[in-house]
Order: sequence, then C-alpha cells, then structure tokens
Amino acid sequence: MLTIANAHGPDGKPPVIDSKKMAYVSYFENFYGEQMIFAVKKGTTKALLYHGDCGWDPMEVKQAHKNGAWVLFRGGGVVGHLGHFGMNGPEQLFITACMHATEFIRNGRDRDHSTPPVLVSAIQAEVLKTFGVVEPEEQAPSP
Repeated sequence: MLTIANAHGPDGKPPVIDSKKMAYVSYFENFYGEQMIFAVKKGTTKALLYHGDCGWDPMEVKQAHKNGAWVLFRGGGVVGHLGHFGMNGPEQLFITACMHATEFIRNGRDRDHSTPPVLVSAIQAEVLKTFGVVEPEEQAPSP
C-alpha cells in the first residue's frame, strides 16, 4: 500500500515490511531526510526501530526503567540511549509517541478503549493543570 524511496543511499538494505504481519507500523522522516520506521510484529511484544543512518538494521527499543529513557539494543547489546545516540528532538519525540501508542501491544494486552493509557508524566500533568488544560483533582478537606 505504501512504498517509500530510500534516501540513505547504498548503506544497508531498507526493510520490506508487510503490514499484514504487523500490529503497528509508523514512518518518520526529519528535515534532513533521515528516515526511520517503527514496527511491532503481531504476536510479539518487541518494538523495532529501523533507522537509515544505521544501515536499516533493526534495533529493539526498550525502556531503561519505569519512567526512564528509551534504550536501543542490537544483537543483545546496548546501542545507546536516544539522547546520547545522536537523535534530534523530533526523532526522539517520534519514538516516544510510538512507544506510548504501542504500550498495550508490548504489554501483551488487547486494546481497551474504555480506559485510555496514561501518557503524561507527573511533571507534564502539573504543567497541564497549571494552564487549565486538565482539571485539578479534588483535594480532601483539611482536618
């Protein structure tokens, strides 16, 4: 359904991704033409990132610890944290958005539309409350 030209030249072989075998696929290209594909195969909990600057070799994306940075793995070894890997802000946001969008898949759960996933950190929630985007929670009366 979608064919995208490889902007990275002869370095590595771009992946051929069959969307029928995927639970989730997302594509990103930044201002400089650097391309990434984020995918989660059906029946797995692994998030894979294909990056043209890395020869299109798949890297697994995991969270270092709860509320921690995203870490890239290849062949069982750590490639690096997103911020230390040379990815710019938009690239990091793309991966973060994909990780949040696939949380239910990666945790082995079916999508439950009745309860949306919590996608904001405590700090983000405070900022949203401050600007009136989210109503502050009712506080218990003081004794």
